[in-house]
Amino acid sequence: MNTWKIWFSGIHPKSFYQTNTEQAPALYKKTREFAGLRLRKRMTYTGTGTIALFLAAASKHVTGIEYVEEAVLDARQNAIENKVANATLCW
Repeated sequence: MNTWKIWFSGIHPKSFYQTNTEQAPALYKKTREFAGLRLRKRMTYTGTGTIALFLAAASKHVTGIEYVEEAVLDARQNAIENKVANATLCW
């Protein structure tokens, strides 16, 4: 996660992005802990994809669901930038 990139040049105004970047890794680790990751698929409200893509590293597959179309586009770009192939991001 230390080398994880966020596609800043394209985050849309309606997209949720965790702005507390110093605390984000701890928040995401706790999310992964609570999720358990015993299932093949994880579903999460995804925003720009940061939590869903973080969970993908420890999952067989993650499905990120978001109701803001622009946020899904950002999440998909973040998946490409970070070479995450086991995530489906949709609205």
